[in-house]
Amino acid sequence: NLSFPEIGEAFGGRHHTTIMHACDEIEQLRLNDQNIGQDLGFLTQVLRG
Repeated sequence: NLSFPEIGEAFGGRHHTTIMHACDEIEQLRLNDQNIGQDLGFLTQVLRG
């Protein structure tokens, strides 16, 4: 697990607050759209191998 600053650096030097905002936005989308929740679950499985 990476910190927000580490994730920001991995995404081209983005500020950690940009990453925090993106996480909040994704969480809201996940809560409001079951398909996005399923897609995120699939992506998580793929990335974890």
